[in-house]
Parts: sequence; structure tokens; C-alpha cells
Amino acid sequence: MGHKFSPEKHGHFTQELFDSYIASDEKIGDLSGKVVAITGTTTGSLGYFVAKAAVAKNAKLVLLLNRQSDRSTKTEEDVKEGAPAGTTVKTVNIDLLSFDSVKQAAEEVNKIAAANGGLDVLCCNAGIMARMDERTQDGFDVQMQANQLSHYLLTKLCMSSLEDAASSRGEARAVFHSSSARKFGPDLDPKHFEKCEPGTLGGDNASMCMQAMNMKEGPWTRYHQSKLANAAFAMALHDKLQEKGSKVKSLACEPGWSHSNLQLAAIENGGMSNTVRTYCCFLANG
Repeated sequence: MGHKFSPEKHGHFTQELFDSYIASDEKIGDLSGKVVAITGTTTGSLGYFVAKAAVAKNAKLVLLLNRQSDRSTKTEEDVKEGAPAGTTVKTVNIDLLSFDSVKQAAEEVNKIAAANGGLDVLCCNAGIMARMDERTQDGFDVQMQANQLSHYLLTKLCMSSLEDAASSRGEARAVFHSSSARKFGPDLDPKHFEKCEPGTLGGDNASMCMQAMNMKEGPWTRYHQSKLANAAFAMALHDKLQEKGSKVKSLACEPGWSHSNLQLAAIENGGMSNTVRTYCCFLANG
């Protein structure tokens, strides 16, 4: 079709949004003294701009939680560039498709947080979209484990660090990155949260429209389930934290349509139909 989605080339809307937040103290206040941990911050992602915003707002420590790769190394270099003298940027290796990796990352985050008065923000941003009906080494759907289950585990394991920051600095936040895709598809179904064999959660061939209308199941059904789970978990966690009188806040956000590598990966993996692919290229090319 003559078009290729490129967040690096066509990310002007993301950059404009980033600039508007940096310019306004009402949108993001000063983060001096704060410790912020963000999953999924490599270039071409929304998490990258979240990390850049934290640095620009003078956070004391910004932890970049990514899989170890050349991209994660480059991201740390980029985020460090122009950082104020009082800001430290550090990478913590994590693979959300492995619970063992999540446990190791949480241990490192907690150790770092303990030396800095706690963890003020845990931003659960990383995610994958419209992937094939495959399983992780732990036996769960790749989308559900990456988008929800591993972030649940990370939050649980880091809650004591969030509570420490809330006690010493007045509040802390756990933020979960949902999507408008949560609105299209069936209610939460336990089968998506359980161990199961590959190919048993709708397969890979149903059209996006049929999945959105809940007539067939496929990659987008599984993505919908994970993004609905993000929002539902955030609200349930909020209720539990309120019940115990915690100063930790649990929040969910939806960025709307954004230029990122999430769409690029879905297009290249065949997770979008030709019609949707055309629409994405139209948006990306302005």
C-alpha cells in the first residue's frame, strides 16, 4: 500500500502532547525528591515520554524497567541527556513474560527504593497488542501475562515501597495503562487468566470487527481482556487501599490513539486487517 507506520517519523502528536505537559505545572507538578519506576520505556513508546517527563520535572530517581537490549541501553542514554544535576536515571532489567524476572526486578526496585525513602510512582505502562495465541514459559497467554498478570505481581511485590513513600511524603501512586479496547468485547472471562494450552483462546484468524462485536474470539479479544483487566484491577485495588486507610493511590489511564511501536508491532505481526492497516497508515501520515 506504499505506507509504513513509523513512530520515529510520525510521532509529532506524541511530541506535542509531551511538550504541553512539560510546559504546564498544572498537568505535572514538580517531582523533586520523588522516585519513579516505569515499565516499557524504550524509544517509540509512551513510556519513553513518561520517563522524559519525570526527568524534566526534576524527579530524584527514574527507574527504567525494560528487557535488556540495545534499545534499552539507548533509552537510558536518551533519558539521561539533559537531566538536571539532582536526577539519577537507572535501568532495571525485567521481562514481563517471566514471573521469575518480575520477582528479581521487584527485589532490585525495593532495594533502591529503601535507600531513597520509598517508591513514589509505579507506572505499569509496558504492553503488547494483537499477538498470536501463544503461551509464556509460565503457561499463560502472552498478552495477559505481559499486560496484566506480571504488572499485578510487580505491584504486589513493590507495595511496601509505595507505602513507605506515602508515609514519608504524603502519597504514592500505582498507575495502570489501559486502552479504549477494553470497551469492545466480552466481560472478563476467567479462562484468560488461567494456564492453558496454545491455540485454546480463540486462535489467530478472526477479523478485528468480528472480535469487536463479540461474534468470534481472537488476538483482539485477548488484548481487550487484558486492557479491561488493567482498569478493573486498578479500581479494585483503589477500593482495598481506601478500606485500609492507605495513602497509596491506584489509578488507571487511557491515552487514546497514540503513535507508538505498539501499532507498528501489531501491523507487522498481521494482527490488523487491511482496512484497519489503511486507517493506521492514514493517521500516521497525517
